[in-house]
Amino acid sequence: MPTKQTASLVIVALCSGLLCHARSGPAAAPGPSPTERYEVLTQHHNHSHLNQQLRQKAMAQRRLHRKSQG
Repeated sequence: MPTKQTASLVIVALCSGLLCHARSGPAAAPGPSPTERYEVLTQHHNHSHLNQQLRQKAMAQRRLHRKSQG
């Protein structure tokens, strides 16, 4: 059966551990958070997808233009 003293020691240890983790977190891992990194990646993917669609559309228009002139 744990006493009140050990319980309070455990709580203090947990809190100090969390504080240390919070302090060393940003310093240990500089740069964007995982969610920000994910958003940047999805934005990049969407941009490249849009570029691909635009390129395909332009190619199709060129083909049609050549056919109509040929």
